[in-house]
Amino acid sequence: MNKKINLTNTLSFVMILIMLSGYMLYGRTAAAENRNEQQLQQSFDDLRSLTDAVKTTGANVTEVQFRMKWSDMRFKSMEEAEAFRSQLAKKVGIASWDEASQPSVQIYQGHGKMSVGADVEAYVSLSPSASKNEARMGLSLQIRGKEYQVNSMATMTEDVLRIVGNRTDLPQISSCAKGFFNGKLENDLQKQKIGQVLARFDAKVVEKLEEKMVLSYSAYSPLLSTKITTDHKAMNLQIATHTNTIKHQTTLTLGTPIITTEY
Repeated sequence: MNKKINLTNTLSFVMILIMLSGYMLYGRTAAAENRNEQQLQQSFDDLRSLTDAVKTTGANVTEVQFRMKWSDMRFKSMEEAEAFRSQLAKKVGIASWDEASQPSVQIYQGHGKMSVGADVEAYVSLSPSASKNEARMGLSLQIRGKEYQVNSMATMTEDVLRIVGNRTDLPQISSCAKGFFNGKLENDLQKQKIGQVLARFDAKVVEKLEEKMVLSYSAYSPLLSTKITTDHKAMNLQIATHTNTIKHQTTLTLGTPIITTEY
């Protein structure tokens, strides 16, 4: 009789442990998804702030860019990783991949276009793990579009986050907004426009480069959601102006935490 009771108690205890483990796993997964979604929302809020800042200076916004990067996504097998790559291609509109092989690494580059017209580029590096029966992937996803396409860009990246799931840590995210002024602005006027951006973000300059054709300022703003460190100083805002004598334009480019496009 006692043996039956002990066995029943043991089974009940095991079942409780299994249920608790399931709840804990679900809790960790849900928490990770919430962090990803929160980070993504904050990053697109930052991008919208950049476009508003460009317009505040009187420049015409010509392009916005959003980039996400994962360096160590893990899969149970190469087959699972390839299935994920196919799923990603469908989500972002990539019809085919350009492939290149290196020792123990397969490189893929794909180009696509969203239904709203924004351009998508994806870079994938895929390799088997040397120590475990698994595969590892690096992924960089970049979207270029217009200001009116930002909400659609946000929706698509939310879909990408869902298929990435909890395979890796939070992605590295950067965004840029670019505009232009008609004609060549003198350096003093370019500095005035940069000053307007700094004031809008309550930003303090960390370092700057001033040349005849290019002005580039790195700063830190408490109003932006991310930051990096340069020379032991926090920064999360880059502002650059460039004079194009051929097009008779002066471009203004803003990026957080850095500019990831040509200016």
